[in-house]
Amino acid sequence: MAGVPHGGNLWKNIAITIATTVAAYLIVHFITDKKYSNKKKKEKAEANKSAWESVNDYTQNMALKFESIACFSCDYTKMKNEIARELDQSCNSLRNLKDGDLIDEKMKTIIDRNISRFNSLKPLLQSFFDSAIVLKTITDTAEKVKRGAAVHEEFTSSKTRIDTVDQREIDRLLADLNKKYNLALKEEPIELGKNLSLLPGKWNIECVVTVEFRKDGSLTWTEEENIFEGSWQRKDDILTIRLDTEQEFIYRIAELNNSFMKLEVAGSSIPLGACRKQSR
Repeated sequence: MAGVPHGGNLWKNIAITIATTVAAYLIVHFITDKKYSNKKKKEKAEANKSAWESVNDYTQNMALKFESIACFSCDYTKMKNEIARELDQSCNSLRNLKDGDLIDEKMKTIIDRNISRFNSLKPLLQSFFDSAIVLKTITDTAEKVKRGAAVHEEFTSSKTRIDTVDQREIDRLLADLNKKYNLALKEEPIELGKNLSLLPGKWNIECVVTVEFRKDGSLTWTEEENIFEGSWQRKDDILTIRLDTEQEFIYRIAELNNSFMKLEVAGSSIPLGACRKQSR
């Protein structure tokens, strides 16, 4: 009969129906899986971006901590202990960033590299302060300057090695994460502030000398019980100090903010730290 489908057509229609249903299911399943996968990838991207921003923040904050600790006390032993405590706290905070399933293994490796940096800085800085304590006991000025320059050169060289030893690996891992999650992660440079207009005021230099720079170009230099008057002049970042005793000192201002100033002796890179003294 014309109205009754033949057996072959019946199975053909059933097969088409099943195939259509399966195809529809697979399409829906594919779309759902893709949406879930995209959502998961986005969550991982955000988590790793946040982790990297925190790593940058801890690095920047430690640089500021070094400044504040330099003005923490004139007792080098206290400064040494305080800086060790801050480094330990930063390492613990970095370890906490590795928690969670969303943090990529490559980001965890980057965090480990930064923890290694901080751990390596700890004995280096402790050794530096131990050397500073010894330098304070040397009475011969020429010998103190000579040994101080050697200590600074060794410290700078060692710190540069610590700062750069893992840099290529970190850069490579960041590039891989940027490609994987479509990010733009990069290491933020530590920018040292230098607002030269902040020079006027009273500064304690290396816990040895207090200099009050007045806006009219005059100054008072106090060293233990000795007080000298004089003048100062600044051309760009070059600071010239002249005392009434006809002594002259020339420095380059390497860093200057509201509370801290870093001076470099002219003709060398030997730094002198100065902390602003608040007026009473």
